[in-house]
Amino acid sequence: MIGVQAATSYRLDVLPGLRDGSCERGRARGQRAEGVHHGAIELDDPPNHARRARLLALKALELTWDPDFDMRRALVEEAISLARATDDRRTLAEVLANMVETIRVPETLAWRSVLVEELVGCAAEVGDPALQFSAHSFEIHTSVERGDLERARLALEQHELIAHELDQPTINWFATFIKAGWKLMHGDLVVGERLFESAFQIGQEAGEPDAVFTYAAALQQARIYQGRSGEIIEMMEQSVSAYPAIAAWRAGLAVTLVYLDRGAEAAKILEQAASDRFEHIAPDPATLTALALYADAAVQTDSSGPASILYELIEPWADQIVWNGTIGYGHARMWLGLLAACMGKHEQADQHLAFACDFQEAHGLLLWAARAHLGWAQALAGRGDAAGAREHAARALELSREHGYGAFEGLAATLVEAQSAAETNRR
Repeated sequence: MIGVQAATSYRLDVLPGLRDGSCERGRARGQRAEGVHHGAIELDDPPNHARRARLLALKALELTWDPDFDMRRALVEEAISLARATDDRRTLAEVLANMVETIRVPETLAWRSVLVEELVGCAAEVGDPALQFSAHSFEIHTSVERGDLERARLALEQHELIAHELDQPTINWFATFIKAGWKLMHGDLVVGERLFESAFQIGQEAGEPDAVFTYAAALQQARIYQGRSGEIIEMMEQSVSAYPAIAAWRAGLAVTLVYLDRGAEAAKILEQAASDRFEHIAPDPATLTALALYADAAVQTDSSGPASILYELIEPWADQIVWNGTIGYGHARMWLGLLAACMGKHEQADQHLAFACDFQEAHGLLLWAARAHLGWAQALAGRGDAAGAREHAARALELSREHGYGAFEGLAATLVEAQSAAETNRR
């Protein structure tokens, strides 16, 4: 196992190859797609529908992190139309398997869900386990985002069974890190981290360029909420430099600084990010993640201006869970509730947070249940509701002590004590 020593000595000087193979690939791979795949498409004369559909799908996939989403959408629509025209279920399945990833942004969830349904059906008809594995991967993602966690769980079980059957390095890597992300999302930080360590090892041995990237993202989340942000602050600073086009890394740095009591530095990053109303956050698989992380930074630095902008940006996706395919950040309504509280909109805050607490508790998203209860307790304390604040702080404290959420435990304990004293003084 990698363990704490490797985690604390993690360095991004091992990433030169990774920068061309993961999230930074938006520009590097996008340029190659314009060259290699554009040339191949031009040479497809007279055009063959199946071949052209596959070429367009590959071009679109390479542009997943390109900021021009309209171009990606157009490529996807053309590729799928051509694939359907072939009446070849394998061609359609292969094209869909490439297409779903490149349009993974919040606004396309309904569309992606329909495409995934079609992909699952095509893959089953073709009977190719590798295609079925891809289909279940996307079924997990869209189901989680919609909040249909029971369906996501069933898809995850099928995903693991196929991975075990095929026993191929890349497939094992995918299966392991998706399961690890599922565990982290449910608040099992110890098991989630252990599985991500295993995924990292599998990915490294398989030569997967994204193995370090996914491990780093998971490690950031685990360490922050374990109350061990100091161990990964250098990693986060290096990640921001290594992946300047990925807004979620800078947002993650702001949150890391907040949990290190370096709120002034976090507020400065937030202010810079809000200067263009967060328009620099590109439409990509990590869009909602970046917005949620900045929301956390805005709430904890009491930055009502950025909070109001973030509320407007997240509100259209109020029914979604924040999930980027690797790790999750709770229900969007939790962030809306916390932002509303920061803005002084108490009724909205209570409505969103009541939903978020209930949903996350009911579905076992215990880390985020703790965060929602803590945030609601802080909001209630700020408006003088000592009894309500104590109740929610007590639940946050209980969850934090039971599951090792060190980032919340001290804050919740202090709140319970202070609000209990306030109640006593009022009697």
